[in-house]
Amino acid sequence: MKKGYVRTLILLISSTLFITCFSQAAVFAYEKVFPPSRIFANGTVIGPINVGNLSEDEAASKLSEAIEIWQNKQEITVSFSDQERAIPAIDMTFLLQESIRSAEDGVTNPLYANISKETVRSVLIEMTGGEFVSNLDITKLKSEIERKVGLLGKDGKEIVAIEFLRDNLETKVLSRAEMNITDAEDAASFVKQHATFTIPAFQTVAFMKDVMANDHAFSEAFLTEAASTFYKASLATNLQIIERHRSVEFPSGVEAGYEAKVNQNDLDFIVNNPNDTELTVTFKLKQQGVLVAEISGYPNGKKYIVRQENPKTYPFKTIVRYTSDPSKPTASPGKQGYSVSVYRDIYDSSGEISDYKLMAKDFYLPVNEVVVKETKEEEVPEEVTEEPAVDNEEQAKDTDEETNQDEEVKKSEEKEESPEGTEKEIDEKK
Repeated sequence: MKKGYVRTLILLISSTLFITCFSQAAVFAYEKVFPPSRIFANGTVIGPINVGNLSEDEAASKLSEAIEIWQNKQEITVSFSDQERAIPAIDMTFLLQESIRSAEDGVTNPLYANISKETVRSVLIEMTGGEFVSNLDITKLKSEIERKVGLLGKDGKEIVAIEFLRDNLETKVLSRAEMNITDAEDAASFVKQHATFTIPAFQTVAFMKDVMANDHAFSEAFLTEAASTFYKASLATNLQIIERHRSVEFPSGVEAGYEAKVNQNDLDFIVNNPNDTELTVTFKLKQQGVLVAEISGYPNGKKYIVRQENPKTYPFKTIVRYTSDPSKPTASPGKQGYSVSVYRDIYDSSGEISDYKLMAKDFYLPVNEVVVKETKEEEVPEEVTEEPAVDNEEQAKDTDEETNQDEEVKKSEEKEESPEGTEKEIDEKK
């Protein structure tokens, strides 16, 4: 009897232990397959979103909503030089579950995102060409894009590609211009004192105010020749011309279409650097009396070609003056008038023309020739003007061109800003 009781007791205890262990094992196995939802501690942040005191499911829902809002409104842009390209949100993949599972309580955690290197590389090549892209650290640039994406716009949306440049890309001479100088001594002295200056990124530089810095050692004629050489080199870059002046009559010592008249008082030549890197301007002498200006920087994948069109000359009149006093000669030579339009053609990295811009429409008035003829005092006739062989209506039209040239340049620039007009004219040029 006693032995049977003990046997029964042992059986009951064994069964209870078996059932208890089996239940615990089943719960453990279930939790392994279907883990319980975690509650994040207060102060837990994933990306820019506070998920403190939320379950994993609630956090996932809140993050998904924020991601959807960002995808509908934001995009990441990569900029280089004066260009930028957008990377659409559709090219980004968010790793939501990985972000939630790896998040630590009470701290700020990343919201993981992913973009392929191929997408990053193709965007850059489209913007800058292969030479520049080959010198970029694409892996680091990719990581920065993913970091900004994970912050859903809280850290801005623009990335400057030049910040990921390896050390082996050197600046190059982007444009070069030369001009004959009338005073070789001034040119030599100028190169010695003002050989090099920089134009910082997104900054403006004035030739007289910043480069010359109130240096009064040079004639205004030479300063105009030096500024004109700088202007000619600037036209073959993407520098923006902010202020530029020209003479009323065609000046000696300056090439047509490239004059940038300056003086010590109120005339200056001013440019703006639209790039995210600085440009360096260097003056040198090619030979005695030939001044050279070079502009150096990082190539941006584009090429700028200066083109002149519609050059015209306008004959001067000859005025005959009669005088009985030969000791007071008033004769003076005539000078033809001149007009020309200057364009900047822009070619992309594939060598195709992508745009062009009217940079200037210069017009110079003709200067009348004065001829003096001696005669006796009692025989002095009235002054006689000899008209050149030119159509009066055409001369009047050309004079109107001079009066209205600024308005025409403005209208032309407005036309360039019209996408339809620009596309049509580029197609015609092609």
